[in-house]
Amino acid sequence: MLYEFSAKQIKPLLSELIARGEILEGIGQRYCMASPAVLTQDEQNVSSVRFQGDRAYLPLTHQILETNQDQFEVLIRPRVHRLRYIQDCLAHVGVRLITLSQQVEQLPKPRSISEAELRVPWGDNPFRQTNSKQPIQYYCPKVNATQYKRWQVISKPPSTPSLLRLHSGNFLWYNSQAFYELEPDTAYLTAFWSDRVHNCPLKLEWDKPKGLLHLRQMSLPSAYARWIWALSEPDVEHKRTRYIKPANQPLVIEALQQLGCCLV
Repeated sequence: MLYEFSAKQIKPLLSELIARGEILEGIGQRYCMASPAVLTQDEQNVSSVRFQGDRAYLPLTHQILETNQDQFEVLIRPRVHRLRYIQDCLAHVGVRLITLSQQVEQLPKPRSISEAELRVPWGDNPFRQTNSKQPIQYYCPKVNATQYKRWQVISKPPSTPSLLRLHSGNFLWYNSQAFYELEPDTAYLTAFWSDRVHNCPLKLEWDKPKGLLHLRQMSLPSAYARWIWALSEPDVEHKRTRYIKPANQPLVIEALQQLGCCLV
């Protein structure tokens, strides 16, 4: 049976796959499979690990770790429960083993745009082609505003260097009368950097007693999304709410504070 999906229906599905570490998004809304990896909670607990990324490597991962499981299961139980042994076996087939402690250290920090990222200007001035049905937005940090409401419609080039988002979903950096396309992750990290510069941290609803983190109207750099999704479970009642067990809460909070978010 064939199913037809509109672009509006596909985008949330792709965002979910990015958050789970299954695919990566590049410039121009191009997508590719993420590199294969196996995640483990810590170095001492490797009796059960989780596979993510390119599924072409999943059967091979089961084979080399001698799991005797169905080759399509992503929750993997290696025959030998030794971190170094598992890591060496996976390295032979091009699969990384990542512990959560390693991953939090590698999360990218919010930052401004570097000169190296502004090599090739965007071909045309997008403001010459815009109309009411295809508005251009710029990112404007505001106190107590959600991330969604910080994207404001603009009809002409801004007077200062700015982060822009086209109706197509492409991100641009405007500076010195030139436009430069940005990868989504670079754009999001720049947005969080701008929040910090303007002292307007994003406030996220955090129900600590219930362990519920609400991420409505919120987009994260893919590394942070994968981090939170790996440490949480979906809430059955709300699609953009994650349930975080008490043991994982400090790790999630640390990552969000690194982005500059406030949990309220």
